[in-house]
Amino acid sequence: MITIPAVDGDFLRVWANSADETLLTASVMAEEIVDCPVFDPEADVDVDCEIDRALITLDNFKSSIEALFEINVYRGDIDPVNYVDEESGTQLVGAGTSSIFMKPIPLSGDQVLSIEVIADA
Repeated sequence: MITIPAVDGDFLRVWANSADETLLTASVMAEEIVDCPVFDPEADVDVDCEIDRALITLDNFKSSIEALFEINVYRGDIDPVNYVDEESGTQLVGAGTSSIFMKPIPLSGDQVLSIEVIADA
């Protein structure tokens, strides 16, 4: 087995020569176009004071595969004791699309709102 580094979109051709030195032939073992998936999700948090909510845009436009976003909401510092299960959740976003996180995240007076967004393929 051999490992050949390749870049997405490259045309990869592997040649193999006969082990018999008297033969002057070569044959193609494999031809492939390298097609690696692209995974480049982003998230944007917008605090909208008019509607008293934090809105999260889950952007997967640059990806060629779907992304599973995990949104963790904390009232205070990012610490398990401050985790708010009712406002947290996961959401699947298709390749080349975006979505608004479906759970409402209300703003509340003096509390610090901490939002952690994790994306996984």
